[in-house]
Amino acid sequence: MIRAALAADVLAKMKAGDVMVPSPLVVDSNGRLNEPEQKLLTRYYLECGAGTVIPGTHTGQFARGDIGLYRRWLELNGAVIDTFGDPRRTFKMAAVGGANAFAMLEAAAAAGCQVVMVAPTAFVDRGGRLLAEPDALKMLDEMSRRVPVFGFYLQQAVGGRDFSGEFWSGLFDIACGAKAAPFSRPKTDLLMRAALASGRVDELVLVTGNDDYIVGDLLSAWTHPHDPDVTLRFSAGLLGHFASDTHAAVNLVRVVKKYREEQGAGGRPPSAGMVELAGAVTAMNYALFDTAELPGSPPFDSCVYGVHYRLVRLGILPAVTDIRWTGGAGAVRHEKGRPGLEREIDAAYGARPELTDESFLDPDTIERWRGEVHRL
Repeated sequence: MIRAALAADVLAKMKAGDVMVPSPLVVDSNGRLNEPEQKLLTRYYLECGAGTVIPGTHTGQFARGDIGLYRRWLELNGAVIDTFGDPRRTFKMAAVGGANAFAMLEAAAAAGCQVVMVAPTAFVDRGGRLLAEPDALKMLDEMSRRVPVFGFYLQQAVGGRDFSGEFWSGLFDIACGAKAAPFSRPKTDLLMRAALASGRVDELVLVTGNDDYIVGDLLSAWTHPHDPDVTLRFSAGLLGHFASDTHAAVNLVRVVKKYREEQGAGGRPPSAGMVELAGAVTAMNYALFDTAELPGSPPFDSCVYGVHYRLVRLGILPAVTDIRWTGGAGAVRHEKGRPGLEREIDAAYGARPELTDESFLDPDTIERWRGEVHRL
């Protein structure tokens, strides 16, 4: 069978985009989708200028592995994109992973998704054991026969795993790009070097999800070791941090991309202003994504809660909704936000209002959006 080809117009949109949003999931304690609020959330992201809104990522609790819920989420998300998206720049993308990855992939394809990001949690056998890298690539290749696939280097703290350079070389023979989010410079370099060596640079889209180095990643350029005319940069940001204050995030990425275009790829150090901006963004992310390692609270333990909380502060969500993670033997962890986290987020975001959506949003606008999506 022939691999599904990424449409040329979708490739162009992905390369030209600034922000791809990994959408949170808005559900109650019984796992029921709050459909009006989920549609409003997608509308907000589109109004902010996001190129796509992605169900099924870590920020969306991997759809809890519930294929029925995932299908409905895809349906709602697609309806809002069809109605309110800008056809010149928006496209449909979804994420799949876990034991239900193939079923999720089929659901995403049936819902009209034009590209699917495959989380490393998909690379397991029927017993839940990790697949060896060659077998993981075989699985990815099989998936690519149904819909164009996109790679994902997910950090270990939230379910990722490390891969070799050979794995990434194999992936870039199959996929149309990848998200780099290992939270590691060497591991990011490994992925980018494999993409450069693939001979498919013009066909690949690389995006950053390294929350600890957002501006630095967007400023960076990777050069082919044997051909200085071949360079590669990140096209966009795709990270949980950008799932709140998204209008400001789009503007941030545009500012950084404009700066790097003006500076070229000569390796000149960034300006003092750009260094200051990078530090401000990282400080905000440090609070939002709960990166501190505290007694009884590992890093990132309340990272999705932080995104929900910030959306509540903006008036997009009425309240932090149910966030839970399932483990072996039926274990469930409820993510409720550690003590002091909300105060830290308020302080970090309050100190940098120019990097928030406080001035972009008002209650009347939000209610107008709510009424418009209600009619879908």
